[in-house]
Amino acid sequence: MMRCAPRFLLLALLGSMPAVVTSAVEGDLNSLLNNSPFGSGSRSANDSQSNEPLEFRGVLTESGVAYFSIYETSTSRSAWVRLNEDSSRDYTAKRYDWENRQLTIEYQGRDLVLSLAADSSPGPIATPVAAVAPTGTTASKPTISEAQKLNNIAAEIKRRRALRQQSIEQTKRKQ
Repeated sequence: MMRCAPRFLLLALLGSMPAVVTSAVEGDLNSLLNNSPFGSGSRSANDSQSNEPLEFRGVLTESGVAYFSIYETSTSRSAWVRLNEDSSRDYTAKRYDWENRQLTIEYQGRDLVLSLAADSSPGPIATPVAAVAPTGTTASKPTISEAQKLNNIAAEIKRRRALRQQSIEQTKRKQ
């Protein structure tokens, strides 16, 4: 019966350990949630867009197409949208003023003019320009120097193959 007592004591101690660990983890998690390293998510009182249903948070240009990051304050969701894009959303991006960094959005039958949310990034370096298709056939024909380079490479490959073949034949003769 004495052997059973240490086992029972050990099991009792181990059984209480998860409660101690869980409470410590919960405390850390609550502290992290209350003091997030990513910010509180609340906007300052002097932010001009804090009472708007939508916020304009970013712009990205890829392959000549502009995408705009729109944040819905009521649902706490954001999406990247294009100008005049048909979607199931309650809003449509209509115009963008590159110079003033303002996006006009049609929302519930009225136009909202949203400024890009304040940030520390500089303005756009250049206004996006539509891609221009290449003209002429100069890009498809190699220049004389490129043709000469290709000939030099082909000659070097031929020379090395001949040396390799010569080495193989000498090895066969010696055997």
